[in-house]
Amino acid sequence: MRNSPRADQALCAGAAPTPLTSVGPAAAGTGTFAYQWESSTDNGATWTAIAGATGATYAPGPLSATTQFRRRVASGAGSCAAAVSGVVVVRVTPLVTAGGIGANQTVCAGAPVAPLSSQTGAGGGNGTYAYQWQRSADNVVWTDIAGATSP
Repeated sequence: MRNSPRADQALCAGAAPTPLTSVGPAAAGTGTFAYQWESSTDNGATWTAIAGATGATYAPGPLSATTQFRRRVASGAGSCAAAVSGVVVVRVTPLVTAGGIGANQTVCAGAPVAPLSSQTGAGGGNGTYAYQWQRSADNVVWTDIAGATSP
């Protein structure tokens, strides 16, 4: 009766993974198959049945943390009549936060502006950040500043 859901997925926090389906149908056993999808957010240490997820496929909603999924299938009665699929891991990358920059400045025309710098660092994502400073005269249209790529 063992079969496995399709491949692992990677997505950004708040996005929904593509539906989980099997690479093949459940087989053997007796009678009809009963399915129950389960999830784990602690690397498989504990598994929780997902309420209402009793079909051959399952479409998880938006996720905020890396989650593992598996499908339990039963057919007939007794301990030999149940099996668990392989595990699909949906890796969730936390959303990137921009951090903060220095305060507003008021200067006279032609006077130099104090250097702008990050006051708090970027966060989230995968921990590797690329910076690009931009400018705008109207707070609507923003243009990259050539060469301004440091924090």
